[in-house]
Amino acid sequence: GNYQAYRLIARREPFQGSNFYGDWVKDYKEDEEVYVVYSYSTAIAECRRGVWIINETRYSVSTGHHMSYVKRALYAHAGEYVSVYYVSRGERLLYDNIMHSVALDRFDRLAASA
Repeated sequence: GNYQAYRLIARREPFQGSNFYGDWVKDYKEDEEVYVVYSYSTAIAECRRGVWIINETRYSVSTGHHMSYVKRALYAHAGEYVSVYYVSRGERLLYDNIMHSVALDRFDRLAASA
């Protein structure tokens, strides 16, 4: 069930839960493989170049539950991630939603040390 998902997310392994799944996806624009966690059809977390990007947009109660599994998985990372906000429903990848230069600088810094 979903309650085991956080272990798989922490290890970046594919999983299938209830309206909740994670898998490796090819980002053709950036030409890299990315691990993405989806709630329904929307990306809520993504790991690329060893850096987690977390979608902080509020959607529904069930997506909030899914996000709690993601946050639990990331607890091991001691909070080292980049947040994105105001992400449209149905977005499949999160990197392009890093709008602010401060967040992009943070992503680059984390990726350099990953």
